[in-house]
Amino acid sequence: MITTRQASALHTRNSHTYRLDLLNESNAENLFCHWAFGQNFIPAWVEEPQVVKEVISECKGLPLALRVIGTSLSTSAGQSPATYWRVARDKLRDAKPLGEYHKDALLGRLRTSIDALDPMLQECFVDLGAYPEDSEWSTDALLDVWVYVRGMEWVDAVLALVELASRSLLDFPEIVTSVDIGHALESNRAGGLRFSQHDVMRDLALQLGAKDHPPSHRKRLVMPRRSKNIPSDWQSEEAAMAEVISIHTGGITEEQGWPTSLAFPHARMLFLQYFQDGFINNDLPPFLSSMCRLKVLFIRGAGLTMASSTFEGLFELQSLHVEGVDGVSCLSGTNLPKLEKLRLIEVDEIRTSLIHGLSQYLKVLEVDGLELEELPEKLGELRALTYISLSQCYQLINLPQSFGDLNNLHTLALYYCFSLSHLPTRFGLLVALKKLDMSWCKCLQDLPEDFGCLVSLEILILANCRSLKELPQCFGWLNNLKELDLSGCEKLKGLPGINVGQLGRLKKLDLSHCFGMEKLPESFGNLHGLEHLMMKDCTSLRHLPVSFGELRSLQYLSLDWCRRLQDLPVSFGQLSGLRTLKMRKLWTLKSLPAAILGRLVGGSLERVECNERLVPHWKALYPPSHPALPKFNGEVA
Repeated sequence: MITTRQASALHTRNSHTYRLDLLNESNAENLFCHWAFGQNFIPAWVEEPQVVKEVISECKGLPLALRVIGTSLSTSAGQSPATYWRVARDKLRDAKPLGEYHKDALLGRLRTSIDALDPMLQECFVDLGAYPEDSEWSTDALLDVWVYVRGMEWVDAVLALVELASRSLLDFPEIVTSVDIGHALESNRAGGLRFSQHDVMRDLALQLGAKDHPPSHRKRLVMPRRSKNIPSDWQSEEAAMAEVISIHTGGITEEQGWPTSLAFPHARMLFLQYFQDGFINNDLPPFLSSMCRLKVLFIRGAGLTMASSTFEGLFELQSLHVEGVDGVSCLSGTNLPKLEKLRLIEVDEIRTSLIHGLSQYLKVLEVDGLELEELPEKLGELRALTYISLSQCYQLINLPQSFGDLNNLHTLALYYCFSLSHLPTRFGLLVALKKLDMSWCKCLQDLPEDFGCLVSLEILILANCRSLKELPQCFGWLNNLKELDLSGCEKLKGLPGINVGQLGRLKKLDLSHCFGMEKLPESFGNLHGLEHLMMKDCTSLRHLPVSFGELRSLQYLSLDWCRRLQDLPVSFGQLSGLRTLKMRKLWTLKSLPAAILGRLVGGSLERVECNERLVPHWKALYPPSHPALPKFNGEVA
């Protein structure tokens, strides 16, 4: 099945075209009100409901227009006088009539949504047109443009992203939570967040960029679609004044070459997406050397190989993102004195000497999926670094001893570094480190003795570190730790004795699939802030500590498949805050001690998942028709 706004593309012998009708008056009103008022009808507090219906009518039943305009006019009681809706209606009436394929009229109507933005947000929206259609893009690539080209503060750029998304002017393919936004605000990067944009919204951005800036004052040069040819008007004197350049090409042939007259000395952002298509020229465009004011450079595509000379003269460059190219032979000796962010993603061939000569201002270093065995000692000299990602560097064996000198580092991603067996001995000097992800470091055998000195650490992920046998005794010093994931550490036999109870701020602990976990220390009950505990498939665990019931903040507990668990401690019934309890496949737990579990009756328990034969035992603990009876094994509330 293909969806398109160009019906002519489907005129083939075996195709059948189904043309979707516009929404009728009733459905259009329901959809608009859902986005504008959070309900499917016009609220009683609206002063002139007829004017709102006229606004809806101007959307001509087009779902995207109803959603986007409804979202942009979203309001609540007391916030929108009648004049608010009259102005919106009058602006919509100035648009052209709806054409055969809706496009022109839709863009005219959607322009109303952009007019509601402040000038800086309008510029941010128009910047979205630089990103090719039908694709997902790193949010970091967009935020860097707003920070380094538009001059926004990082926090303001993130909030602008959220604002545009809330108005349906861009989309997040995956659910983005307030936690994700919080991490982005704090870490100076958006992590794995990606964005996309409806084709119609991109067309609107392109139209606004062309309309507001005539050729003699064009700020942006954007190729609307993938093409093998550079537009002829890009070789004019007026085009040379552009600040944002976006090229989406299928490859420049050897015979054709890049136009020699192209030069963009005023460009501050270059977006180059390059796809190999037949026999092509593997060189980057020569006009790159003319971009002496360039701030942001994004390169994606196969068939390219870059040498240090590629970046000569880019003295103002602050963000460099290279993705999916065949090789970056060397950055050594390259003079990028202002570079703050370097991302090399899935580059096939690279040398470790790239670290030499990097800017002392470098804050973000991402070299994911590269064939690196080691990093040079000089890495420790980049002391402005706050974020490092070496994820999926499968051959990385160790980190340099100078790593401990990175005293501003707050996030380190080492997941899927299969060959990494040890951390450097001075690792504990990373006193600013807040998040460490080492999941799937399958060869990691131990943690350094000074690991407990990471006093700022809040999130530690060691999932599937299958060779890890024990944690150091100093582990309990991590008194700011909030999340700890040890799931899949199948050789880990226990937690460090008396010290683990000192993790008073720990809220989430995952011990799932720790097959070798034989017991929990008696100090475990001192984890008074623990809210979520996952112990699924701890197949060697026979008993819970006597102090277990002191986990008064515990809300979620999974004991599924703890098949050797023989009994529950008397204190278990003191878990008064427990809401979800999972205890399926507990083969050696023959019955439920009513004297213990009966104390949970009347508490917060909402859901229980257990062996079917134990459900009657649970229900027997509650009086008939008890209003607080929890739901069992998938029962619907």
